[in-house]
Amino acid sequence: MKTMKRLLVVVIFVVMAGMAVEGMFFNKAYLNKYNSLPRPELEGTPCGADDDCASSECCTKYKRCRPIITKGLCHPYKIMRKETCDCEDGFTCQVFRHLRWKEIYNQEGSCIPEDQARELELKTYDEWSDKNPSAAKVWLGNKFRNRLGVASGVLWKGGRGRKRRSAE
Repeated sequence: MKTMKRLLVVVIFVVMAGMAVEGMFFNKAYLNKYNSLPRPELEGTPCGADDDCASSECCTKYKRCRPIITKGLCHPYKIMRKETCDCEDGFTCQVFRHLRWKEIYNQEGSCIPEDQARELELKTYDEWSDKNPSAAKVWLGNKFRNRLGVASGVLWKGGRGRKRRSAE
């Protein structure tokens, strides 16, 4: 039993030493390869703020001047704007419909005019607000309201809780 433990310790030590030696060689080769790759985020002229760039450019997270987006891919939140700029004045970033309910860091869209974005918001609201709901929608809506306690009377100011039927 004692020799088995010693053998196990030696094997673990040899494996760890082998991984460390392999890691040293791999890292050196990897860094040499990585430094030779083009880095698009470092393209453009260096800047410190938006004032250092031309009128149609902005200063990105990597402190490089990039052109302001008129058409094409945009990210609605600052955390995703790594090497891109905001949309041009008068335009807004409209998130793609299939990404609208995803996490913030996965959202992306395209630049569209602000008045067109407002029309889309109103259209989306009209699609969601149902004028003539089916019985299933009404029932499901009431189920959720009952869970919250609004329709059940628990949250009303009358002070009385929900009326229950007697067992009779």
